[in-house]
Amino acid sequence: MLDKQKDPDDRSEVAVEKAAPAVQRGAVIGDTGNQARWNRAQQAHYLGQDESATDLFRKAGDISSSTSKFTIDGLEDETPSIAYDMRDLQEDLKKVGNGIESSKQALSSFEIPVRLEPLNAVYPHRGNEDAYISYPACKAANAEFPELAKRIGDGRNHIDKLLIAATIRLEQEFYKQGFDTGPDKQIQESGRVEGFKDTASIGPAQMQIRHIDRLVNEFPLQLGEFSKDPLRAALKPECAPRFVAGYFADVIQHIQKGTKPDYIGGIDWGGVKKYWAEGNFNDALIYAYNPTKDHIDSVNRHIKIIRQKLG
Repeated sequence: MLDKQKDPDDRSEVAVEKAAPAVQRGAVIGDTGNQARWNRAQQAHYLGQDESATDLFRKAGDISSSTSKFTIDGLEDETPSIAYDMRDLQEDLKKVGNGIESSKQALSSFEIPVRLEPLNAVYPHRGNEDAYISYPACKAANAEFPELAKRIGDGRNHIDKLLIAATIRLEQEFYKQGFDTGPDKQIQESGRVEGFKDTASIGPAQMQIRHIDRLVNEFPLQLGEFSKDPLRAALKPECAPRFVAGYFADVIQHIQKGTKPDYIGGIDWGGVKKYWAEGNFNDALIYAYNPTKDHIDSVNRHIKIIRQKLG
């Protein structure tokens, strides 16, 4: 290969003075005599195989408590502690377990709607309300309570024969997934609802538990047969109408006596009496069941629907 010709503009090399042999290799001492003297000077600072840096500061006579050169004396005497009470941990785990169980119960109570439409996922009985109503039982319930039986008829100063059925039908239209299916499932399994107040509503008529227990005692002739298991009875379409009839009969008794029932709570009792005095018996009883004008209109709407269905 031919040597490369130098460019005329290349700078001439500058001669650099070489360093002394003793410092040419950085920290390495080149002279053997110097290296021997350095070793003797550092001998006092050399560590044994099992010694650590902490040994340099130990007083004469002290014995290391460590068995390894990679430990620091004194730290092994302090046992690490966890700032958590096991009772708190157990309580937290219990809460988690209860939450999971409640969720499982709620999910297990969900019903598959008859019609797979978005709204039916929330109200599973909507569009199939009649499957949860016994019309013969509603008719029989009218006859079992004298307060209702003598007033059945059309128009003012009468109670529509379809009022009980329409009351239940509206409740089934708005029968809610989880909120209503949950208590019903618990009662079906155990006869009572654990963790719910007695104001929880159950069954086809969505009647409050406190009313069911009370009516069984107040009307032993008509409802006494359910005294051993009243809540499960209220879940049955063939039994629920009698509880509604009993509720209506009790309201009528108080109207006639001029007394306000203790159980009425926040219901506008004055509104109940006003409708009754005007001869709107249906509206008075509907308002006593659920005190809103919308509820009155909705039950009357279901009376028309049932009448069309039954001809």
